[in-house]
Amino acid sequence: DRIADLAKQVVAAGGVVIADGETSALSSTYGLQQSLKVARTGFVLAPDQYDGENIFKTPLPRLSRTPMPPGRGYFIHAGRATKVQVALSEHRRT
Repeated sequence: DRIADLAKQVVAAGGVVIADGETSALSSTYGLQQSLKVARTGFVLAPDQYDGENIFKTPLPRLSRTPMPPGRGYFIHAGRATKVQVALSEHRRT
């Protein structure tokens, strides 16, 4: 589809494509998901043990059973996972 083609062109040119979704949707090997997986770069927030492998083909370090706080996760680039904390907005929807 046209969005997947555009994402491929952006990634091939060294650009960034941002996507949000559940692991089950992002681990597909077709269309836009495939284009995003090729870059093997991104954030996995509040991950399950196999999210890095399923989405980016990069294993995550062993995770504890305690849930991560909001905004905590891993930045994955070039086959390496680095633990990160992203900033959260104080603005809340009502």
